[in-house]
Amino acid sequence: MGNPEALLPKDSKDLAGGKTFYHSYFQDNRYRKYILNFFGLLAVSLFSVTLYRGYISSLDPGSFDICQVGALEHRGKPLGTHGPRNKPRRQNIEKLCPRVEPIYPEINTPGIRRAIAYLQSPDFLFRSAKTLGDAIKVRTAVYDDFGEVGRDDRWNKMERFHDYLHGAFPAVSRYLLVHPVNEYGLVYEWGGSNENLKPILLTAHQDVVPIEQETMEQWEHHPYSGHFDGNDVWGRGALDDKNQLVAIMETVNLLIQSGFRPVRKIVLAFGFDEEIGGDQGAHYIGEYLLYTYGEDGFSLIIDEGSSMQSEFGSDIMVISTAEKGFMNQEITIKMPGGHSSIPPLHSSIGIMSEIVVALESHPFERVLSDDNPLFDFLACSAAHARDFPKELYDYIVQDDKQALADALVKLNPRFDADLRSTTAVTTICGGTKVNALPEYILYRQLRRNMD
Repeated sequence: MGNPEALLPKDSKDLAGGKTFYHSYFQDNRYRKYILNFFGLLAVSLFSVTLYRGYISSLDPGSFDICQVGALEHRGKPLGTHGPRNKPRRQNIEKLCPRVEPIYPEINTPGIRRAIAYLQSPDFLFRSAKTLGDAIKVRTAVYDDFGEVGRDDRWNKMERFHDYLHGAFPAVSRYLLVHPVNEYGLVYEWGGSNENLKPILLTAHQDVVPIEQETMEQWEHHPYSGHFDGNDVWGRGALDDKNQLVAIMETVNLLIQSGFRPVRKIVLAFGFDEEIGGDQGAHYIGEYLLYTYGEDGFSLIIDEGSSMQSEFGSDIMVISTAEKGFMNQEITIKMPGGHSSIPPLHSSIGIMSEIVVALESHPFERVLSDDNPLFDFLACSAAHARDFPKELYDYIVQDDKQALADALVKLNPRFDADLRSTTAVTTICGGTKVNALPEYILYRQLRRNMD
């Protein structure tokens, strides 16, 4: 059994992130609800819509309403409260995270009503799964050693993905203006009826991370098969990030077919090298958008963002408001070569190993600052989650952030990376032959900084 990226996983693991997801296919069609929310965003053309990416466990997707700011409701009950929730014991906790009443768009055209009904149908599920599967079949893996566009022919694979988009979403290709940026970046523009309103920007990326050939046999289905087994879609990009790209394109395509026309302009921007830093894609797209729309030219930008989290007995929709900076670091060791029959006390690999151990043995300090959005997440959870731990609640009331951070990690170690700068050893290269001493060792690590 492999570790696939699965669009609609029943019991699956995110191969890259190591996260485990559990939920039922018939009760939770994550992709369907994801598209439904994009549909709501575009249909009302408002700038402050709350979108989500991910899944909602043990809930019937047919009973959800398209909503706007703040709260999503399920069967008339705010999402995140499966039962009677704890009332805050102190008024100041509630003030930290007030609940915003949901705003519902007016859906008053037959075409839109038919489109929404289609989103709830089994036919839509299977067609969408096939559409995503076809996107996965187009191999768009990028590697750290890719050169500049125009000088490295390996970028040419993106042309096949563009051909796929053109064929899969004919209404988008027919009605939207498309601007290639640095050859393979794509910026689509869907004009609005009111040019005085700032546009909204929806983004995704076309590229995926590579597959280690040594792990190929561990996949239950080929990582580029896009196989849909009735429950799961298998393959690279099913979670990062072809699902979002296909969701955006499918939503716009369906809206056009339903006769919808936006009031404010809608811009789609798809990079092609996000997994290696974005220097060739997002960098040039950003310059193009800045030149075209100016500073603060968009009313709303929706990127990959976060997802649904099941924490403290409730489902919590997480909206990303900050991201760590990052820095790629390299260490190289050069030593004289020689035959392995006469080794030095420490080879270059041995020395590099000591460096790695020293770095991993001295992590950065854990800090929960006022600027860390994790505190807002915890405050909202304390105010509204059903089973928020009393110990954490009391630390929030006392404003003891260090004690709160330590207790949180003790309760759930996965939060540790949200509370400190991190370093991750990612590659070590060196040595050419088993009986020859290595002369050159290269070590790479990715550092993500809180400051």
